[in-house]
Amino acid sequence: MYNYICTLSSVKKVLIITYYWPPNGGTGVQRWMHFSRHLKALGWDITVFTPDNSESSIHDKKLLDYVNGIKVIRSKIWEPMGLYKKFTGKKKNQKIQPGFLSEGKRKKNSEKIALWIRANYFIPDAKCFWIKPSVKKIIELQKKEKFTHLISTGPPHSVHVIAKKVKEDFDEKKLPLMIGMINAIVQDKKLELNWEAFR
Repeated sequence: MYNYICTLSSVKKVLIITYYWPPNGGTGVQRWMHFSRHLKALGWDITVFTPDNSESSIHDKKLLDYVNGIKVIRSKIWEPMGLYKKFTGKKKNQKIQPGFLSEGKRKKNSEKIALWIRANYFIPDAKCFWIKPSVKKIIELQKKEKFTHLISTGPPHSVHVIAKKVKEDFDEKKLPLMIGMINAIVQDKKLELNWEAFR
């Protein structure tokens, strides 16, 4: 994929939509943090769109040094984590692991109820409240910046919905979309996304 991106166009301007970005830490940050650095070194104009107040269980401010010089646009996000913590009896400042709920552990009844609510109402994930405001902001940003390529990387898979809606607002040939799916969202039968639109 690296060689593919490097030969896409002589005009190198890309917007990357990602939930995890420094000072967030962990494995979810590493891939596109380093990828962005390499693309910048090759002459690409990189802009990253990411939440301003994301719920991340790992923070590493030292990673900010790695992405110095990359333009970052941060947008506020509302997440149901506060409600989840209160409902399940967790502390307000307790960090929640990726995946929204604990996995591989015996769940309390409150966690089981929260899991059912998440699976049936938060589609495609608990970050879904970030979709509508992000689409609006990115469409306005695109009119000004004229990005040549759009990249979304998840989980969370709400970022792919954001990218799809943005792409639909523009000519597909003028704004091609590349998506990076780390987890198998296509196995979620509750989702009714038109995956042909991503091709």
